[in-house]
Amino acid sequence: MSFNPSRALPVVSLCLAALLAAGCTSTTTSPGGGGNPTRGWFAQGSGVVNDLLGVAFADTLHGWAVGDRAVLHTSDGGQTWVSQTQNAGAITLFRAASAVDSAHCWVVGDDGSVRATADGGATWVRQLPLGASGYLESVRFVDANRGWACGRLAGGVGVILYTLTGGQIWNQVDLAGAPELKSIDMAASGYGVVCGTLGAIYYTRNAGLTWTRATSNTTVQLQAVAVDAGGGDALCGGLIGLGGVLKSTDGGQSWTTGQPLPSNMEVRGASVPSFTDGWVVGTSAAAGQIARTPDGGITWAWQSISGAYALNAISTPDPLHGWAVGDHGTIFRTVTGGD
Repeated sequence: MSFNPSRALPVVSLCLAALLAAGCTSTTTSPGGGGNPTRGWFAQGSGVVNDLLGVAFADTLHGWAVGDRAVLHTSDGGQTWVSQTQNAGAITLFRAASAVDSAHCWVVGDDGSVRATADGGATWVRQLPLGASGYLESVRFVDANRGWACGRLAGGVGVILYTLTGGQIWNQVDLAGAPELKSIDMAASGYGVVCGTLGAIYYTRNAGLTWTRATSNTTVQLQAVAVDAGGGDALCGGLIGLGGVLKSTDGGQSWTTGQPLPSNMEVRGASVPSFTDGWVVGTSAAAGQIARTPDGGITWAWQSISGAYALNAISTPDPLHGWAVGDHGTIFRTVTGGD
């Protein structure tokens, strides 16, 4: 589907600041399944003890979770997870995933490559946008052809890549000395936001062909961003030092500080499935934390989870269904919006 700037919609974006946790190898067993699947968040067994850093669900059944030498797939909403690590063809630190349907998914990691599947993970193709010159931290596809990724080149310079061919050809965007970029998200309308170190936020309104630096009024590391194609607000939050969640009402161009997050949480992941609903995940005092906003980032409330390690990413295909992943193979699911 081609992008028409005249028909582009404004977006809701969450951009969240957090220092990435050091170390990724785990020796502790993951929380098993259990809890009450009819309300709140409940644990699912991942079958691994590896730290999980990224998660992407295309719908309420089909999803991928990735992390330290781990690519996991589910086709039953996470009741069972199957390893596709060998299929993906590398033993590396996978940091993020993006899925657009039950067949198509892309994962990125520390070797600078993208792995893509078009058959639900039975086979994976290695794409080489960066090679050994850098690594990729985030990836976002809006359909089977259009996708974006971000990370850093050698020397710590930030980089954004985009493809219109499902990853067969990747194009690099020149950001003129941008710092390392940690997370990217894009709406099908062509509005998008990317964030990174030193408080860097860039926004685009033409599907990533050009990017403009926004004023974030912070220098802390921004760790996660989430965009909603149906709204006009944008949200950005994270570290305790940030003071709260940043909110934008102009598609990411300008940002103001909102309500502080509960429990002084450090934010590592975000998801915005609708104009008003948003979630952030992270950690406080080494324990996993989840907070939800029901009003586009004006207010935030902590959602209860038990026995969780630090949480690193969240995927919510709709306002009721969500999955959060974290250290030591942790996976939590909700079918009630976490309430």
